[in-house]
Amino acid sequence: MMKNKFCYLPLLLLAITSGCVNQKNPTPAPEQAPQGTFNGKFTRYVRHLSGKVDSSATANLQLSMQPATGFKVTGDTATVHAGSYGGYSTNTQSAQILFNDVTNPPTINPPKTHLNGIYNYRYDGTTFQMAVFGPADTITYYYKFTKTGN
Repeated sequence: MMKNKFCYLPLLLLAITSGCVNQKNPTPAPEQAPQGTFNGKFTRYVRHLSGKVDSSATANLQLSMQPATGFKVTGDTATVHAGSYGGYSTNTQSAQILFNDVTNPPTINPPKTHLNGIYNYRYDGTTFQMAVFGPADTITYYYKFTKTGN
C-alpha cells in the first residue's frame, strides 16, 4: 500500500495545488503553455525497500523556456541536477511537456538528473510544476517553479 501512496504523491500535490474544480463546467480548460524564465526547486524522491522516502536530493534551479530557442537549465547544477539545454514542446490538452536535452549522456544512469523526456505539468500563469516517475516507480522527479520573467 505504501507504493501506491508514494507513486501518486506528486500527482496528488499537483491536484491539491491546482485549486478548486468548477462544478458548473465538468470539462477542465486546457493548460497554458509555459514560456519565460522560472526560478524554483527540484526534488528527487526515492522510495527505499524499507518504505522510507528520501527527499534530500534537491537543487535550486532556473529554467528558461522560449518556443523559438528551446530551454536552458541553470542554477545549482554542481551535484544533483545537470545544467542543460535543448528543445521542448507542449501538449496543452494532456498537460504534458517533452524536453529533448541535447546534453543528456547516453548512459543508463547518468551521475546527475537531466531535464529530459515527457513530464506531466500544471501551469497557472505564475506557478509551474512538473513531475515524472523514474525507474520501477521508486523514484519521482518533481519541479516547482515560479515565473520571474518573460
